[in-house]
Amino acid sequence: MQDRTIALARGRLLAVVAAAVAGAACSPQPAPRSYDFFLNDSIARDGTLARCDRDPAAAHDIECANARRAALAVQLEEERARREALERESAAKIEALRREFEAQRRAREAAAAEEAALAGLAPETGDAEPPDDFTDTDTDAGAAAAPVNDATDSSAVGPFDAEQGAAVPDSAIPRAFRD
Repeated sequence: MQDRTIALARGRLLAVVAAAVAGAACSPQPAPRSYDFFLNDSIARDGTLARCDRDPAAAHDIECANARRAALAVQLEEERARREALERESAAKIEALRREFEAQRRAREAAAAEEAALAGLAPETGDAEPPDDFTDTDTDAGAAAAPVNDATDSSAVGPFDAEQGAAVPDSAIPRAFRD
């Protein structure tokens, strides 16, 4: 009888173990991690991407798709932030160049006015004509441009154009406004 009780105990134990294994195998799998989870957890995102890259069968897994989508969203946000920083930097450089150009223009105007005063000419008030070696390019402000260099061919190159940063050929100036 004792053998029979031992066999029965072993049989019950075996049945319990088999039921536990079967129950564990049939238990529902955990839900795949979401896009938001990967968006907030960079370590899990990087680990999942590494797993997906190593295992081609897992590449079509929902978690892999969520991790890739989150990684792309993070990269896009970083790129936008970088672009905004570059645009701010560019705008600051353009403003600095504009201020520098304005200072140079004012210095040229002051030098032209001083030269005119030293030459005994009346200061430019808009009534007097500019001297022959100066060309008025900024009619709105009444400012005189830099003198034309006598060494250059004045028929080929005209006054300096501030917007383009180069000399304007005389062919671009209407005949009525040429020398």
